[in-house]
Amino acid sequence: MGSDKALLQWKGKPFVGHTADILSEVCLQVVIIGDKTERFSDLSYSCFEDIIPSAGPLGGIHSALTHSTIDHVLVCACDLPLISAGVLESLVGQRSKDSEITIARYNDVTQPLLGIYERRCLSKLSDFLEKGGRKVREFLKQCRTETVDLQSLIPGLSEDILLNVNTVEDYRRIKAEKANSKRQE
Repeated sequence: MGSDKALLQWKGKPFVGHTADILSEVCLQVVIIGDKTERFSDLSYSCFEDIIPSAGPLGGIHSALTHSTIDHVLVCACDLPLISAGVLESLVGQRSKDSEITIARYNDVTQPLLGIYERRCLSKLSDFLEKGGRKVREFLKQCRTETVDLQSLIPGLSEDILLNVNTVEDYRRIKAEKANSKRQE
């Protein structure tokens, strides 16, 4: 991307603030997890540093589960700016208590960074990270993972709902689409 994705602007806020605000519509407590959390000091949310530095997204999930006082956490990557509270509520409503992880899917796109991670998978995650594992999809194979098909759950949902903004082109495209939709209103 060439810059800090968490601080890219979307609807007048940095991605991370926008995502936290959406999560706050569904969750009683929202916590931002990451490295160098002082960059989020302008936001009104609690922040925790990664417990295991340089462990990528799984390190963030590990920190969230470690700090959590309840039996599960709803994880949402900050680079999913098109996500909505309705989608989060639908995902939470489909949470499988038999699974260790419940993640979202739309068509053939699964998004492991939009999901519910049960605290009971924390020891597996700790072992995986201690052995050098960093790939989220590899970790999912070690757990009882359920996938929720958002398309069948929410008719008419945009196919871009799980769009990760990973490139400058992705960012420009969603900004252009937002500008076009405002002009049509």
